[in-house]
Amino acid sequence: LSSRIIVLSKSPGCIVDDIRIDVGKKGKGEDIFSSEYITEKVIEVRRRVKNIWIKEIKKNVKDIRVMSSKQSLMERLINHYEYLLIPVGLVIFVLIWGCISRVAKLPEYILPLPKTVFFRFFSALEEGLIIPNLFITAIESLSGFAIGSTLGFMMGYILAKSRIVERLLSPYIVALQAIPIVALAPLLIIWFGFGLNTKILIAAIVLFFPVLINSIVGIRSADSEIMELLTALDAGPFQTFFKLELPSALPVIFGGLKMGITFSVIGAVVGEFLGASAGLGSLINMARASFDTSLVFVSVILLGMLGITFYLIVSLIEFLILGKTVTKKI
Repeated sequence: LSSRIIVLSKSPGCIVDDIRIDVGKKGKGEDIFSSEYITEKVIEVRRRVKNIWIKEIKKNVKDIRVMSSKQSLMERLINHYEYLLIPVGLVIFVLIWGCISRVAKLPEYILPLPKTVFFRFFSALEEGLIIPNLFITAIESLSGFAIGSTLGFMMGYILAKSRIVERLLSPYIVALQAIPIVALAPLLIIWFGFGLNTKILIAAIVLFFPVLINSIVGIRSADSEIMELLTALDAGPFQTFFKLELPSALPVIFGGLKMGITFSVIGAVVGEFLGASAGLGSLINMARASFDTSLVFVSVILLGMLGITFYLIVSLIEFLILGKTVTKKI
């Protein structure tokens, strides 16, 4: 039991508190090391250190608020200029698109003007072509994402924990991953029909493999020394999973989920291309058959926006669970 504890601040380090523990007040040495006395001193030290941390946090928050209040709107925009690049890039893309269409004098059925696509969106909205088809594709993608990510994580955990199972199943997994979904989708349609379930299954298969690989890598990235410590402490499988393996794997798993959520949209659309009466893929087929290129552009843009929306939702969940620092690293 130390008689003095020095508390240091973050770099550059300086002494912020000097906690002295009176170990000489007890008459006998065995009383000093009694569990009751040590517990009392540990609680006292933790309380004082916690108060120091709270003071430091409040001071840092206050300094940040003072600095933020002094910044003008222009300074904030300059410091966060990267957020302005997205709308600026979009405007430049639309301008280049319009210039190419006008200068090359391409017909509307080959490359329509941006304004034509813009007005076609509202006309299709009035015709009831947008909302129902967008909803169907979103349902297929999210359902496939839920199934594929769950199965991918479970299988990844099994393969990560068992070398025998990994060696047994790895050749088949690699072979399935090498088969293009466009080649596999017709078989699934023959077996399961043209219904909604087939599109969900295709979406689940497409994203299954990224989540599987990332889960294996994430589970195996757990610190071996901490694993040995937990084993020495007789930690059970559930304790090891929730205390070490899952927290270590989450950053890598979320990388696979962000990739997989966009793949689920691709899988759903592939299924709709090959046979469906609803969905954005079906709408593209219908527009292509009638040479309505503006509607094809509208559908493609909506698919891109759907993928971005899903990606941002997963990124937000990642931020809420893992925090800002880990999200930035990934």
